[in-house]
Amino acid sequence: MRKPRIEDPGWKRIPIPPSRIKIVNYTREKPLVAFNPGALFKKGKLEIFPRLIFDYHLYVSSIGRFEVNLDNINNEREFETEIILAPEKLWEFRGCEDPRIIEIKDGYAILYTGFGYQVRGNSFKPVVVQGFALLNSEFKPTRKGFIRILGRDETYISPLKDSAFIEYGRRSPFLTRPEVGGVSAGWWGVLNLEDLTIDAENMKPIFFPEKWELKVGWSTNTVKIGFNEYLVGWHAIHRETNAYLNGFCLISDDGRLLAVSDYLLAPKLLWEKYGDRPHVIFGNGLVLVKDTLYWVGGVSDYAIGIYSIELDKILEKLKWIED
Repeated sequence: MRKPRIEDPGWKRIPIPPSRIKIVNYTREKPLVAFNPGALFKKGKLEIFPRLIFDYHLYVSSIGRFEVNLDNINNEREFETEIILAPEKLWEFRGCEDPRIIEIKDGYAILYTGFGYQVRGNSFKPVVVQGFALLNSEFKPTRKGFIRILGRDETYISPLKDSAFIEYGRRSPFLTRPEVGGVSAGWWGVLNLEDLTIDAENMKPIFFPEKWELKVGWSTNTVKIGFNEYLVGWHAIHRETNAYLNGFCLISDDGRLLAVSDYLLAPKLLWEKYGDRPHVIFGNGLVLVKDTLYWVGGVSDYAIGIYSIELDKILEKLKWIED
């Protein structure tokens, strides 16, 4: 259903470099890099949740928050930013990365990559886990944990990342990306929020790498656009160019892949192609404001890009698999 071609439908592109981020609740006011942000729209403003890194010694990440007036982005000299999640647990000892956030009753739910350790014998083994946190209305964490996949004989926790809620509830239809047999693909399952587990017997892979790709993963939160139709961004690493390229698909709440695009968002300008990890645009925020779709993503592991386009221009690029 997909082809290895890039088709830009006409994105408006706005950069936010780390020099415009000012930290207000930490002793170091300026991060070296700010990228891979989650996003949501609230009270007429775009809330952005960047991954922040302050040194290259251990490259430890935290997650911040700032507000953007969509009509005045380029006129703001600096964005006052508060750190809302920082490493506390052993499983996130090396960083809280790549957040995806949704608003829920009485606060927010956030999915993020926890990069840390697990005790094995007399040593620490590095792990990459799917972190989960609940925040109150003041963006203060009230719960932290990581997600486990329960099989009949064993429990899987790492590497697990690139997840998104389809719907939020006690048992939530859920997108995630484990690594099975060395293959990173997009899976569907049901997350039990009480104990943060997914039953492996009910999971299914629904989005696979093509022969020209090293891996694929979910890039953003989901946006409901119709009856049982959820728009989500995905990314792939191209085998020949090593670039992160992005597209969209429509998913149902029971894990059916309804429609998919080719690559619709790719590094194009110098500020997108050249950075700490060149040729990357990576989620994590997808926001629909009236008829305009905003993809708020990280750019080459150093900056934030705000990409906007009419929703219809994306939908017309989707190839339907199921009606």
